[in-house]
Amino acid sequence: MTPIIDIHTHPQIKPHNAEIEDRVSKGLWKHFSESGSCRDLGSLRRKALENLVKDSQTNLDQAIVGDIRGLFISLYPVERNFFDVRKNHIILKLLLKKRHMRDFAQCVTGFGTTKIDKIFDRYLQKQGLNYYSKELVNEYNFLVGETSDPRFVIASDYDEFKNTLAQDGKVASILTIEGAHALGAYEKDDFWRPVSAADKLEIHKRLGEGFETHIKAVKKWNGGKHCPFFVTFAHHFCNLLAGHSQSFKQGGIIPGMADLLDQRNGIDEGFSKLGWEVLERFLTNSGERRILIDVKHMSVKARMQYFAFLKENYWDRGEELPVICSHGAFSGYRTLEESNKSDSNRRFKRNYLSKQSVNISDEEA
Repeated sequence: MTPIIDIHTHPQIKPHNAEIEDRVSKGLWKHFSESGSCRDLGSLRRKALENLVKDSQTNLDQAIVGDIRGLFISLYPVERNFFDVRKNHIILKLLLKKRHMRDFAQCVTGFGTTKIDKIFDRYLQKQGLNYYSKELVNEYNFLVGETSDPRFVIASDYDEFKNTLAQDGKVASILTIEGAHALGAYEKDDFWRPVSAADKLEIHKRLGEGFETHIKAVKKWNGGKHCPFFVTFAHHFCNLLAGHSQSFKQGGIIPGMADLLDQRNGIDEGFSKLGWEVLERFLTNSGERRILIDVKHMSVKARMQYFAFLKENYWDRGEELPVICSHGAFSGYRTLEESNKSDSNRRFKRNYLSKQSVNISDEEA
């Protein structure tokens, strides 16, 4: 077979965040089963999570068996909004109690009990989070540690990636990042509150310095050889940089993920002033590698703004900077403009293609 390349994978999330004994014995290679905390939730509470795959799918044993040996590994500090559950459905109000919250979070993320407890303790103390220094660097170091197994290689350039792929039994990887929040240092309220005009200048200054420092640092990982290839700029929740699209399914009689987790803050918005500055910092390649932009999860408005930016600053000047959508699907709409509508249950149902705005139009393809 010709080796298969998958440009969006997370083989490290479950082992990196597991209990120490599982992390040591399994690492990137062995399968992680669904957490027992899922079973403890009961059938009705579990129903809201039915679309979420809860065991590991990308361990490297399976990758080698399937000859999926080129992995773009997406580093992803899980957004803290996943641990702030709302009960926006009558079933959840009746059945989801405070004592279930940690089991729920452990089921959703697959994290070990120790990690879940630390996160909830910080949350209850109303602490913010420097995603870069507290999460992203540790995740990167975990992957570097896994290269002690010669079968796993983090490629420094195209030649090393290609040469590793040519060797049976080896996995060649390229680093990427999911969510530009991974380079930010946020205060607790930044995760959830709508930002007023009066707040924007203060937040811009405070966050901007952190983003600049962290992007410079990530571009120098391993002397620049491990600089991430691209960053998925938006993700599930507000990052104060660019709007995101709805990505959780709404429920009906039975609750869905959208009834549990609140994506409303920042949804469908465009780029902020800070977002434009961070974007240009990723794309600059003056004496360093450029980090490309992945449009998956961006709102339609943000995508339209980004494409206009590329046209004016790159394409019209003869530089063929690529558009990446690392794990997208087709919406069935012909144009971006047709896609630019508020998501609703109707857009999730009764269509052959999933017409929600997180998916891409023919025009974008």
